[in-house]
Amino acid sequence: MEQLLISVVIPVYNAEKTIEKCVQSVLCQSYKNFELLLVDDGSKDKSLSLCQNLAAKDSRIQVFHQENAGVSSARNHGIRMAQGSYICFIDSDDWVDDDYLTVLLSHMEKGGLSACQLTVNEQREDEDFLKKYSPEQAQISVLDSHGMQGFPFNKLFDLQVIHENQIYFDREITICEDVLFCIQYLKYTDTDIYYSGKCPYHYYKTSGGATNSRFIFHAELNPRDLSEVDAIAGCESYLLGQPEIRHAWQVRYLKAVVNTLRTMESHHAHLPGRYDELLKQVRKHCLAYLCSPYGAVSSKVSVFLSAISPALELWIWRKMN
Repeated sequence: MEQLLISVVIPVYNAEKTIEKCVQSVLCQSYKNFELLLVDDGSKDKSLSLCQNLAAKDSRIQVFHQENAGVSSARNHGIRMAQGSYICFIDSDDWVDDDYLTVLLSHMEKGGLSACQLTVNEQREDEDFLKKYSPEQAQISVLDSHGMQGFPFNKLFDLQVIHENQIYFDREITICEDVLFCIQYLKYTDTDIYYSGKCPYHYYKTSGGATNSRFIFHAELNPRDLSEVDAIAGCESYLLGQPEIRHAWQVRYLKAVVNTLRTMESHHAHLPGRYDELLKQVRKHCLAYLCSPYGAVSSKVSVFLSAISPALELWIWRKMN
């Protein structure tokens, strides 16, 4: 039986310390029919030369270079260059077990999506489950902090669905652009979605990563650090019809609002109009959020505190983190 080609895309930026381990973990896959696309996003270290050396040793590796434009641009370039039936994404500071592609492919249906759990900072918790979702249920799972969430690297996508519907990562959004991508993709799926409890993807999460760095006191405010709320707002037009999906989205949107208020507070940047409107949203929907089955307990505490005072929420968040 002919094996379908899988395109594996790795965006690379200043990853000289991790890229070789990442690439070698892909090359050791038990599923052999894949192409590996390394997209160097204007690295200033030795990443590009390391990628080129790796490509010289294995014909399945292709290396692309672009001026620094961000991870979304690098992933989009990979999408354009990919020749596979399916596509997945791996971050250059992570690595995967040798059954990563096998796990994702074993439950993939044409036109659908397959996902797995993650091993986070080597805290592995494989679970013996395989959940089957409708596209509507899958959108809820992406939005829910206890679901498969919006990570692009624990999922296998159908490249034809992406190309036919011109689905790309939004280059202007740097936080939760992956959630927007997944919600948009699921709008155009027409078959079952599968989510496995296995954890073949090793995700390295740092407290000072891109998401949390926006909360650093007195750091210069980058307007893109406020883009989480734009990403989740952008999801609204791609939601499928069930009322339950909209409820899950509203909860996720309110979390994004709180994070955006926290960012403004941390920079003492109460942007005229926007700050007041976001605070109004928190206070208006706080009770519904607290009573919702969606959202982590920590997020609910943050929403409650923000409704009282975003400055108080920031102070307590820093004490806890």
